[in-house]
Amino acid sequence: MTSLVASVLYVVAFVWLKLMLWIAADRYWYERRISRLSVLKQRLHRTSPGDLSALRAIVSQLTVAQLDAVILEGLPPAMEIAVATAMQERSSKLLHDARGAGSVWQRISAVRVLSAARAERRYEFLDKMLRSGTPVLGAASIRILAKIDTRQSADLLIKALREGVYSRSRIAAAIDMMSVPRADMLGTLFDAAEADVLFWAAKLAGRLNAREWTSRIRQLATEADPRVRRAAVEALGSLGDATDLALLVSRMSDRLPFVRAHAARACVRFADAETIETLVALLADRHWMVRAAARDTLARIGTPALPAVKQALWHSDRFAADSAAEILHRTGGAADAARQILEDAGGARRQSPMLARFLAVAAPNLRAAFLGQLSVREQRTLMGHLEPASGAAE
Repeated sequence: MTSLVASVLYVVAFVWLKLMLWIAADRYWYERRISRLSVLKQRLHRTSPGDLSALRAIVSQLTVAQLDAVILEGLPPAMEIAVATAMQERSSKLLHDARGAGSVWQRISAVRVLSAARAERRYEFLDKMLRSGTPVLGAASIRILAKIDTRQSADLLIKALREGVYSRSRIAAAIDMMSVPRADMLGTLFDAAEADVLFWAAKLAGRLNAREWTSRIRQLATEADPRVRRAAVEALGSLGDATDLALLVSRMSDRLPFVRAHAARACVRFADAETIETLVALLADRHWMVRAAARDTLARIGTPALPAVKQALWHSDRFAADSAAEILHRTGGAADAARQILEDAGGARRQSPMLARFLAVAAPNLRAAFLGQLSVREQRTLMGHLEPASGAAE
């Protein structure tokens, strides 16, 4: 029995020792690779992009994956092109891996290097990755195409968005972040029949300030699909003009709350008195998102909206009255009324009923925020003026 236990202990000790040696050796080779790669990076940063012989010598000691990692860390544009071109000249395996390496990561590295080298076939490889049905390849392709930032890469992304070969939201985000002129290329999206595509067409047109599509967007504001209507009214908020006001006001009566909310936000630039009255009515909407949108829009409109907002303090809906109070606080309307009351008797007569009602309907935190702007003495003076008006304000 003793000898059996001893044998087991010897085996355990041997396995443990072997494992420790393997870990130590692996650590040694890992640190050696890192140290060697660090030296090559330093040489690369000291080398001129025009020194082709030096670049080729450095690249000959790097794998495609290592060069890809260096490029991802960031190089000056001229150096990135030069070093990637040197790898393309040296590595016969690069095109093979870009066509379809066994590992998706090898394929991505190869395509990224070819893209950095401005290789002729980069768009072909990127389009195949985007349409591969493999999420990691699709995501990498989108990032590379956005970084390339050319009209050709934008065209590939727009066509992919229309065809739905990958997440449309991810593709649209990439198109949005590019800087190359691309607004005129949205026609392929506006010509589609699918609601999802029309939604992104309107969204991107608004984001890119693509005024050439305004007429088409006006048509989409009455589409059957609510998502399309929502995107269209949102886009009109940046692309439209005062002639679109009637259309936006009509969408404030849409049967779906998220359309009403976006219509409310969209009219802030050219709202008139009638629009302000409609927005005030939305403060009592049965959906919170619509009330919040109307409140924020009225606050952004500012001074022109204040007379109607003050009247809303007496609204029978307590949420509408509280929203009116919040608007007055955010725009400084309540603070201005308090200043007038404190400065002269005429101001006190004019403003006391409104400010008393403001304090009566405001939520506790809003009331505290308003009074916190005043000194203790000013608070006492103000409340002295408001007490006689409090009964009338109810």
